[in-house]
Amino acid sequence: MNCARPPPAGILSAPWQRKDPRVDAYIRKSAEFARPILTHLRAVIHEACPDAVETVKWSAPLYEYHGILCGMAAFKAHCAFGF
Repeated sequence: MNCARPPPAGILSAPWQRKDPRVDAYIRKSAEFARPILTHLRAVIHEACPDAVETVKWSAPLYEYHGILCGMAAFKAHCAFGF
């Protein structure tokens, strides 16, 4: 996957616009064991694809880049990551 392409029209492009405060809240509200995992995944996603845009859909963090890129979620006893 080449994340070097510019984001499509209508997608936020400034770095400060790519992080959603709802994702911060989601991580804060997650179980203690999940917080460092979700924080790490978030950093890896933004490092691998700097133009990925965070959002919250289906009550969980989701990353978009020319469509859905990946998502993550925290549960009672595990975390999930999918793409």
